[in-house]
Amino acid sequence: MIPFGPPPAASANLKVCELLCPLTNTWNPEAIQLHLPQYEDHINSLITSSVSHQDRRIWLFDKSGEYTTKTGYNLASTTRLGGEDQPLEWQKSIWSIKTSPKIKDFLWRVAKKAIPVSANLETRGLPAFPCKRCGGIEDDLHTFLLCPFAQELWQFGKRFWKHSCPMWTPCWCYLTHRRW
Repeated sequence: MIPFGPPPAASANLKVCELLCPLTNTWNPEAIQLHLPQYEDHINSLITSSVSHQDRRIWLFDKSGEYTTKTGYNLASTTRLGGEDQPLEWQKSIWSIKTSPKIKDFLWRVAKKAIPVSANLETRGLPAFPCKRCGGIEDDLHTFLLCPFAQELWQFGKRFWKHSCPMWTPCWCYLTHRRW
């Protein structure tokens, strides 16, 4: 990505809703081209919510989403000088997630490539085999996200849990747009 300088005055207070079509809640290509052409591919890769919400600013470093001087100070004091990002240590982070031990164990197995799918078994000397559902190359990503059968299950889950689980939409977006 090429740096392009400070945002123009017209885009300084741009909100996500200004990049969406108000009727369909899908991305408006003309607005993206006008305001953020350098991020067009990244923006278009995001799936918009089927439910329209008003934009608001949130502070990602606090559970409430509200900025406080305390959380700002904590972030500033823990951030390394030089702006280098520290790599996420998945194996340590998995065990600190607030969920059941069964889910933590499953996530750890996925991170360690210990799920018995073709690609993982092949590294242990077993012959490779295609996905039983679609014939694709069977690996973790395919099994849980890319296989048409898995996608149908996710769509079913999206309809089934949409109203009962407020975290469904963020989880769905995370799983479908950020590869493990």
